[in-house]
Amino acid sequence: MVILLPILVTAMLGATEMWVSRDSSPQPKLDADQLKTVVELDQELIKLFISLATALIGGIAYYVKSSGLFTRQTEGALPILVATTTASILSIFFGHLFLTNLRNQLALNKFNVHSKATVWPERLQYIFFLFALTWFALLALRIERRRSLSDEDDIESDEI
Repeated sequence: MVILLPILVTAMLGATEMWVSRDSSPQPKLDADQLKTVVELDQELIKLFISLATALIGGIAYYVKSSGLFTRQTEGALPILVATTTASILSIFFGHLFLTNLRNQLALNKFNVHSKATVWPERLQYIFFLFALTWFALLALRIERRRSLSDEDDIESDEI
């Protein structure tokens, strides 16, 4: 279930993207101002997801430290923690790959909005960010549920 939820969420969003962005009309050639705008928007979007994935890693570290990893509350959460961190790192990697490919295309004066060299790293960055975010939510829910169960046990033992 834990592994399947991010895949299900991503598959639904991917299918929605393909359905919404389906356009068979011919693509007009971009003039210099339009090209500059597209490149700036792409760069800002990629930087945003790199920042969010980096912040997610920081959030993971803070959350785990505050909850006390390897205590009763986080028992069994290590695989989710590793998956979340790995997905965040892969999101950052694919964002960097996109920026590198974009730079290379611009340096060669061959920018193509639909190039696999930019489309796939951009999509993979988003996919791995969704994985990380979904797994982080599951990690937080698991830790909080265990914490509340532990608090209930503590209250019951205090009453006795």
